[in-house]
Amino acid sequence: MNPRDMERLGVSEGDRVSVKRGGLAVTLTVRRAVEEVAEGVAYLPYGEKASKLSSGDTEAVGMPLMKGIEVDVDAVED
Repeated sequence: MNPRDMERLGVSEGDRVSVKRGGLAVTLTVRRAVEEVAEGVAYLPYGEKASKLSSGDTEAVGMPLMKGIEVDVDAVED
């Protein structure tokens, strides 16, 4: 995650966040980006949690579209 976004959300590396899209939500551990990631953009590798947030649309290529998914991110209180 972009360090400025982390600061804005009040989270540090290792903290948990809730990532929501519509009625779907996953809880993830925050990691500071090791390469330049634009503010407002986060990277989530493809897998079970990323799949839960995708629309399932494949545009006939067989792989769900994973880029440009708009989500809400909130810090998870302990």
